[in-house]
Amino acid sequence: MNCIIELNYPSFLTHMTDSMSEDYNKEQDSQLAKAIEECKKVAASSSKEAKENVAFIKDSIEKANKEIVSCIKEISKQKIRDEEILTSLKKQLTKIKTTFVSEYDEVEQLVDKKIKEANKFNITLFGRTKVGKSTLMEILTNGNGSSIGKGGQRTTLNVRQYKWKGLTITDIPGIEAFQGDTDDRLAFEAAKSADIVVFMISDGQPEATEADWLVRLKREDKPIVCLCNAKYTLEDELDMEMFLDNPDEILKDSRIKEIIEQFNNFVKEQLPNEHIDIYVTQLQARYLANKKEYAQKRQALLKASRFYIVEKEIQKVVIRNGISFRRKCFFSIIDSPLYSQSLALFENSNMAYLKFLIAQEKMSEFCNWQREYIDEERPQMIKRVDQIYEDVISSIPHFVEDNLERNDFGERWKKHVESMRLSEKIQDCYTSSVKKAKDKVDLLFKVLETESKLQTKIISDISSDQKGSDIANWKRRWGWASAGIGAAGSVAEVGLLVAVHVYGVAAAAAAIPVVGWIAAGGALLFGIFSWLSDSREMKLRKARVEQERSLRHSLIDNKRTTKDKMYKAFNSDVISGLLSDSYNRFSIINTTLLTLANSQRELGLRYLEHHTTISKKIIISALYDLGIRTSALDHIDFVARIPGKKTVIGCSDESLKKLSARISEKIGNKEEVRIFNRSLTGNIENQLRILKGYFHLQIPMKIKFIEKDDFKQKVVYIPIDTNLSAENETNLLLLQQILNVHIIKR
Repeated sequence: MNCIIELNYPSFLTHMTDSMSEDYNKEQDSQLAKAIEECKKVAASSSKEAKENVAFIKDSIEKANKEIVSCIKEISKQKIRDEEILTSLKKQLTKIKTTFVSEYDEVEQLVDKKIKEANKFNITLFGRTKVGKSTLMEILTNGNGSSIGKGGQRTTLNVRQYKWKGLTITDIPGIEAFQGDTDDRLAFEAAKSADIVVFMISDGQPEATEADWLVRLKREDKPIVCLCNAKYTLEDELDMEMFLDNPDEILKDSRIKEIIEQFNNFVKEQLPNEHIDIYVTQLQARYLANKKEYAQKRQALLKASRFYIVEKEIQKVVIRNGISFRRKCFFSIIDSPLYSQSLALFENSNMAYLKFLIAQEKMSEFCNWQREYIDEERPQMIKRVDQIYEDVISSIPHFVEDNLERNDFGERWKKHVESMRLSEKIQDCYTSSVKKAKDKVDLLFKVLETESKLQTKIISDISSDQKGSDIANWKRRWGWASAGIGAAGSVAEVGLLVAVHVYGVAAAAAAIPVVGWIAAGGALLFGIFSWLSDSREMKLRKARVEQERSLRHSLIDNKRTTKDKMYKAFNSDVISGLLSDSYNRFSIINTTLLTLANSQRELGLRYLEHHTTISKKIIISALYDLGIRTSALDHIDFVARIPGKKTVIGCSDESLKKLSARISEKIGNKEEVRIFNRSLTGNIENQLRILKGYFHLQIPMKIKFIEKDDFKQKVVYIPIDTNLSAENETNLLLLQQILNVHIIKR
């Protein structure tokens, strides 16, 4: 389809006499003035309704914030011995809460600005630097040309306004004049107040960024008149004569057609079914027609410029649809961000919910592993302690045999115990069990971080050693008692991630009773009689047996004490400490993510519901302007609308089908308008079945209801691997509006 508006339109204008043209212009100016006055009247009622819509947004945000605040309170109650983590989570939730409020503030400011300018019908010029916006301003204001060529020198604050035929023309700096996201936002905010946008391109190579801006404006629900300025130097007299002899050679040049086609292709990349009508004009010719030195060629320049086509088109749009556009502008200032924010909220809710599912899965894995770990590791740890002591006990006979008659028996026994590394082995045994738990916990949280891309303090802290979050520090945090005396163990000495004191092992080992010949009164142990009467061998044998028994009993008693303390330490430090704290952290992550998912979904559904309400008002307003009265309007059940793209009207009145094109014109975006004549009856499952058939959606869907206080959230799940065409994506968004559900890939 040819995207260039034919340059002989309206054809009768090219054959008018000067007097006929003057009469025509007077009549059109009169109609324009009348339309502007009617627009002022509409602005009063629209301003009031806009304020009511802002109040709804505020109420919705307050309800969503309540859930956030409730979650913060719940998190504060959690028994985690690390205030930094709780503070970090609360900051994240508070940030979300603040974002909700800032979105409301932005909308409120835009509405207030529009209300202050309620008596102005605003047409905003939008385009790249040097496309001819300054020249257009000079034409409309009969200026002296002082602003031409200075577009690139302007700043973001230099937004100019001027009057033309009772309309307010707003000229913002060219797109390249803006630097960064903040300045882009300022440009966009200026355009948001527009009742109509005149989007300008030139005959230079089109850029994809230009199409991006036009698509954004369409999504902001702005009626757009697009024109192309065919640049051609006319300062040279010969060049001017050549242009005036055959302006079509420039204005209908194949190069212009290719540029416009390329621009439309850029637009179609984002809006596949979009078609942009573009008016081609030569602005310099129209500007020169106002200058005294070209008075003799004025009429020829006016006709050759084809600007009268653009001028009449803008006036015609205001006369025919100005009231609808003015009313819709007040709606769209609220509705456009409302709808885009609802989609953003759904997307963020999806992400939070998917992360919640991953966290829930890891928590379940943790709980299953924890049970197995406790059931297996605790008895194994005790069994290893038995074996460690058994190794020492089995060495007693040999040690006693070699050292019984030595005077330094006690010192040698102490060194012997140390040489067998009893304390270190007990410590290593306990450390190994604790490290096994910590390694598993670290792994689970690292996997959770990787799979869910959670870059939050709550995960990084539990698996990081930067701040000493090893078992030694857990010990200090949980107040472990340091019962060991002379234990073998700093972290560096042990060579492990952790340092755990062995409770009483070294002290007990050093204090094991020693019975030898050098002990005070040692000979009295066996009685003087036996000492005198028994042979030396008998005496040694008895002493050996008694000493072995004494050492063995001391070690067994010490083992019993050590196992008891290790068992209690394991219960306190691992089960009630590390594992319990890890469980609480999982719980907090799950609670936070689920709260984010639910609160953002709830606000998104509230926004979506209000978007459909506003969309219905926009359609009813358009139908009213078309002369359709109350009786027919009562048959409209719903309106689902993607601004600038597609609208579906649920209405049992068959006659509305004939008005689709005219409704689209009144909306001002040339979007597709379809009438849904079937009745949506029965429960939501039946309604979903009907809509799937209407939109030709062959996708498995499952409905779930989430009860939350006084608000019921409706969620529709579709398979996560579902591949959707652009048309199906659009239809799913419309279905989402009609049923007020959140569609999630899962």
